[in-house]
Amino acid sequence: GSLKPGARGPMRCIDVAGGTGDIALRILDHAREKYADRETSVVVTDINGEMLKEGYKRFKKTMYHNSPCFAALECSGLMKP
Repeated sequence: GSLKPGARGPMRCIDVAGGTGDIALRILDHAREKYADRETSVVVTDINGEMLKEGYKRFKKTMYHNSPCFAALECSGLMKP
C-alpha cells in the first residue's frame, strides 16, 4: 500500500533524517491539495543541525511556517521524538 497522507483523516508523521524538509513538504502538500487536510503534521528529525537549518529556511517560505503542522528536532535517527 501507499501512505496517502490525509486520505483517512489527519496523520502524525516523522521524517527521519529529513533535514532539508523535502519529504515533509510533499506530505503536507499532498494532504492539503488532495484531501483538503490541514491537520496532518510532520516532525522532521536529523542528526545534522545545519541540514535542519536549511529545512527551516524552506518552511519559512511556505504556508506551514508558524503552524502546528511542522516541527524540527535535532537528534539521531535511533531516538524517537
